[in-house]
Amino acid sequence: IEHPLRDRSYDVALSIRSIAHHRDWPRFDGELCRVSRSAAIVDYPSARSANRFAGRFFDAKHRIEGDTREFAIFRPVEIVDVFAAAGFRVAETEPQFVLPMAVHRLHGSAVAGHLLEALAGAAGLTRRFGSPVLVRADRIPS
Repeated sequence: IEHPLRDRSYDVALSIRSIAHHRDWPRFDGELCRVSRSAAIVDYPSARSANRFAGRFFDAKHRIEGDTREFAIFRPVEIVDVFAAAGFRVAETEPQFVLPMAVHRLHGSAVAGHLLEALAGAAGLTRRFGSPVLVRADRIPS
């Protein structure tokens, strides 16, 4: 396969709000790693969050958001394993929100959303159940 980008042509490769919609997400992540010299950054919807119930509430979510679409959810080990296969090590993770985005869009208040998420963070809920999860994976020196 001829690739439009050379191996390691970027310092860092970044993909936000994308892998959950790729059918062959391991290949997609592998390509991010291939073009990166040092790190790849992605985010993913976590199976440890409210996303595990997303299928049941998809119709309600669609009514609230209007433009939502189905997405895959991931266990942390899946992400770690795909990066490892590409020669990368997950160096840092940062879960973002406890409440689903549809809930934040429903109440529509940035102040209320910030307060609710701050309370969840202070209680340790974001670290345990937050989603999406930002991930930085670093190239393992050869």
